[in-house]
Amino acid sequence: MGLRVGWHERVLDGLVAAGILIIFVLLVLQVCFRYFFSYSLSWSEEAATFVMMWTGMLGVVSLMRDGQFIAFDLISNSTHPALRVICRGVSVLGILSLAVLLVVIGMKMSIFSISTSRAAASDIPIRWVYLVFPITGITLCLRLGLSLWKSSRARTIGRDPDV
Repeated sequence: MGLRVGWHERVLDGLVAAGILIIFVLLVLQVCFRYFFSYSLSWSEEAATFVMMWTGMLGVVSLMRDGQFIAFDLISNSTHPALRVICRGVSVLGILSLAVLLVVIGMKMSIFSISTSRAAASDIPIRWVYLVFPITGITLCLRLGLSLWKSSRARTIGRDPDV
């Protein structure tokens, strides 16, 4: 969408890229140890799963910046302005609903949970793993607010915000 990328967005993209690399390395290690050394690493599959959760959720926020999160291409690229506005409204409501759900359920699972369970192989508190949900929800809300602010600012200047 041509939005300027700030330092925080570069950090987010770097974290997503690092997460993908870590998942790749962990899975290759697991395969190599299992088939070449006949020894299975007990922690690598679990760690790859946790990193995949974090990478996927942070990737959602990154996709939203580029306008690729929730879009109906046929309608959102329509030349009719009313269809674009309706599509944008449905998208905003969907993103906001998802963000609120992530924050509410994520807070229950991570911060307000009385559970003391730990991951089986890595002995990490499960609360830390589930912390990605409220973080993603809050970040989605912030990203949505920024996007709406930029759109309203573009309208006051007289430009089409969807271009």
